[in-house]
Amino acid sequence: MIEIVRNYVNCQINGTLPAKVYEEFRNRMRYKKPGMVFSYVFKKGWSDGYVYLFTKKMQRFPAGLLFLAKRILEESNIEYKVTDLRVRPTTTGQPVSLSKVVLRDYQQDTLDKCLKHGSGIIKLPTGSGKTMIFTALLGQYVGLKRAVFVRKLDLMAQTIKCLKRDLGIEVGMIGGGVADIKELSVIMIPTAANVIGEKFVKYLGHFNDDEDDAIELSAQQKMLVKEYIENLDCFVIDECHCASCETMQMINKHCKKAFYRIGCSATPYREDKTDILIHAATGPRIIDITASEMIKRGFLVPPRVHFYKVPPVFHKKAPNDYQKVYTEYVVNNVWRNEKIVEVTQKLINNKERPIILVQRQEHGEILEKMLQKTGLIVRFIFGKTCLEERKYVLDQFEAGNIDVVIGSVILQEGIDIPCITAMVNASAGKSAGAYYQKIGRAIRPFESKTRAIVIDFIDDVKWLKQHSLKRIKVLKTEPLYELRIQE
Repeated sequence: MIEIVRNYVNCQINGTLPAKVYEEFRNRMRYKKPGMVFSYVFKKGWSDGYVYLFTKKMQRFPAGLLFLAKRILEESNIEYKVTDLRVRPTTTGQPVSLSKVVLRDYQQDTLDKCLKHGSGIIKLPTGSGKTMIFTALLGQYVGLKRAVFVRKLDLMAQTIKCLKRDLGIEVGMIGGGVADIKELSVIMIPTAANVIGEKFVKYLGHFNDDEDDAIELSAQQKMLVKEYIENLDCFVIDECHCASCETMQMINKHCKKAFYRIGCSATPYREDKTDILIHAATGPRIIDITASEMIKRGFLVPPRVHFYKVPPVFHKKAPNDYQKVYTEYVVNNVWRNEKIVEVTQKLINNKERPIILVQRQEHGEILEKMLQKTGLIVRFIFGKTCLEERKYVLDQFEAGNIDVVIGSVILQEGIDIPCITAMVNASAGKSAGAYYQKIGRAIRPFESKTRAIVIDFIDDVKWLKQHSLKRIKVLKTEPLYELRIQE
């Protein structure tokens, strides 16, 4: 009989595992550390490049992987029992119901499963109302210390607004130089890392637009926030796929008393294959619904994706460096940029409400100038744009006073602007998760909106061509995504 002793953060195995089962634990509770293959220890053969979450000496693993441990033991026909040392926190007062909102059936089902399991990952497509679900969930835990962890300032402001509106309670804000702690607070992940003495490690999938919240808190504020985090009873990580594996471990380790742990994402998997760290912090998926299922039921609109073939450039050999290739063939590609301007003009003439997504600041600035020359009212917002200006620009766009908004990664995920009917993917990139998020900006339902338009490009140059083909492959996994290749 194997005993698994669980606390809030880890599980400890008491008993001797057979050699084969031990190897199963090791091999299924590991991940390749990004960049390790370039390290000195790897090149010398001192490391195989993996980080192991279970070791023979400690026989311990993150509590979120308990489901995986049970699966391994059951597959090996080994009897086990689980001893749970946690104490379920006691709520006080009546749960707070959502004001003037009725949950859809799948939202209510997800809420019920969250209440039953306590921890896990909510996988629902962009636009399906994940924020509404975790708002309803947090309203059930009155009297408990609760937090929502987010990565971006925009998402923090939007989340606070939704929580206040739908629960009718005061909500704290921790980030952007503010430490307003309430029973329920929204916390910037970089701020959390800073106050508990950890380094905020950016997720490589988000390049230079990861906001690290450079505004320092005072020593007194840091102490209070650290104490608050370490005594949380419940936390939600929104857009959990965006947190680097190191960041996920940091949140998991320092929330020492959190009984309830929920991760939310439309794409809770990772290009760097470190998905297991998301599970380690929150547990298994407790709901999994695709975008096509939501479209079929009328909760999202189907996208029509047009790919334009970018003519090859023959006058010289492509650079043997990805960043240089990206600069020459995407940022400074005259044909490509002129096609973006042409298509955007057509979209606006057809009464569409488009946004353009770029990866680099200089690309956004180039497109902004080109579009302004056509007489369109255009605004570009990016990582260094202050929160107040971003909010102003998006409000003006929703009001119809701005024709098109160009955005960097800050507009790629989490931001709720249902009036968007078209998205121009001016950047390249191979991340399936990031691509789903981009398309998600346009497929939210809105008045008289029956479909969305997505514009993309097939780049005929090394690296970028393979990335284009990978995005096409992503689209083919969703039956109700319509794909058109344009000459």
